[in-house]
Amino acid sequence: MPLTSRSSVFWTAGGSATSGRVVQFDLGERADDDTQLMLDSINETEGLTYYTFRQIVSDVIVQGASVKLIVDADGTAICAVASLKSSLDIQLPEKPELTTEDVERIVDKTVGSSGYSIVKGLTHQAVVEINRTNRLVWVVYTDNPREDQDAGFFTFYVNDQGSCWTMRRS
Repeated sequence: MPLTSRSSVFWTAGGSATSGRVVQFDLGERADDDTQLMLDSINETEGLTYYTFRQIVSDVIVQGASVKLIVDADGTAICAVASLKSSLDIQLPEKPELTTEDVERIVDKTVGSSGYSIVKGLTHQAVVEINRTNRLVWVVYTDNPREDQDAGFFTFYVNDQGSCWTMRRS
């Protein structure tokens, strides 16, 4: 569930809404009008809590775009860092041409015979920057069947025409 729209992020840290503190920061020009943030992870270490929010535009994840909020043990925000993308200059379709099942079949057909297994439940659409151009693609994760490489899993991308590729290990 996305938290908010462009103008401000409100987050209650430290316990419940009544016992915590409200943190507000302005996303400003770094976010498009339909930008929303979704809580992605919460990590605690050495008395600090690290909240990471993903940027969502029109219900699509923007790969690599996030807001990180660090809160101390008292619930006071001590740092906020944003790496949001603006002016995505792509048209997001109302309904994807391919389904999750279609995309996973394409990846399985491409690499399944090499021992890769798709990690179910993680496939999603995302805006990814490729050669300085934002592209809407499907993201599919597989395990790593090769013991000679230290990556825990691989990331594959599929476009709406059904082309499949990988750019990096995860």
